[in-house]
Amino acid sequence: MSLWKDFRARFQGIINTIEKHRNFIDKEANSINMVEDRAARTRILDDITEKQRQAAATLDDSDTQKRLLQLQNSTSWLAVDDKRQEAERSRRSAVRHAGTFGWVEQEPEMKAWLKDDDSEPFLWLNGKPGAGMLARLNAPIFSNPTEGKSVVCASIISLLEKVEMLNVCYYFCNNQDDGWDNSSERILGIIAIQLLRAHPELASLITNEFASRGLSSSVAQLRVLVPKLLELHPYTRIVIDGFDECSKSTQKALLKDLRATCLDPKLHCKMLVSSRKEMNIKTELDKKPFISFDENEKVESDIQLYIAYKIQLLQSNFIGELEPDVFENIARILAEKADGKSFLLLAASF
Repeated sequence: MSLWKDFRARFQGIINTIEKHRNFIDKEANSINMVEDRAARTRILDDITEKQRQAAATLDDSDTQKRLLQLQNSTSWLAVDDKRQEAERSRRSAVRHAGTFGWVEQEPEMKAWLKDDDSEPFLWLNGKPGAGMLARLNAPIFSNPTEGKSVVCASIISLLEKVEMLNVCYYFCNNQDDGWDNSSERILGIIAIQLLRAHPELASLITNEFASRGLSSSVAQLRVLVPKLLELHPYTRIVIDGFDECSKSTQKALLKDLRATCLDPKLHCKMLVSSRKEMNIKTELDKKPFISFDENEKVESDIQLYIAYKIQLLQSNFIGELEPDVFENIARILAEKADGKSFLLLAASF
């Protein structure tokens, strides 16, 4: 100690330096540990995330399979094929002449029917029957003289499909094909499957509340099911064309059944029916809002447009062979013979 009187002074600096290095090393070690911990935590989180993703994917696959199975079960349970309705609609849409029937959507009754409100939910589209049209025209130039209102209905359906959030259901009645059934059971079944096609999530309701309970898809069950579907998607329009094609003995009961099932105020659903002015239908619907094709100037304008188009095609095929007066006479006779049934003419083709 006598030799190293300044021991503390000499070595204190070294000790201080060692302490600083120790602190530095500790900090470095802690930093390294923190980095390693962070990397470890990142790996763990990535692993957890991946497992969660895999679990979610597995769950999604399971849910998808479950939904597909429910959709298949629901479609099988309803036991109706809507392909025929789609084909009927496509066929009738194809024969509409460009520029015709646009006035229908501007009619006050149609505008009121399109509104999403609590106004009168029923609209009747009517016109004279087309029977005898061919004989009166005395020329086999029309493909089908009974499709005029059907073409209008197909046009209305296309108009409805452009409205956002609106559900569209439709049914084209037909009594000419063997086995064709226009009963409440078939029409309600078609409405149900069209809603299901538009909203596949409805399959869970059909499966759980009807199919899995062993219930049959009878008209009694459809009367319960259809309002449930309409209530879940309450902005709906239903178009039923050719109601006069249904048997006269069932028309009154069928109309009452459809109105009672689909037109409850809480469903916000409206229905359009097209038919001839047959007495039993007129008795039921005479006080309902309607659009008539009889003696309608706008319909006459449509036929003039259609005839002008067809005459122009004929003239192009007989250039120089016939006098212009011939074509003018043809146009005049066709317009006169239409006699209030001109909407039928628009549905046909030369």
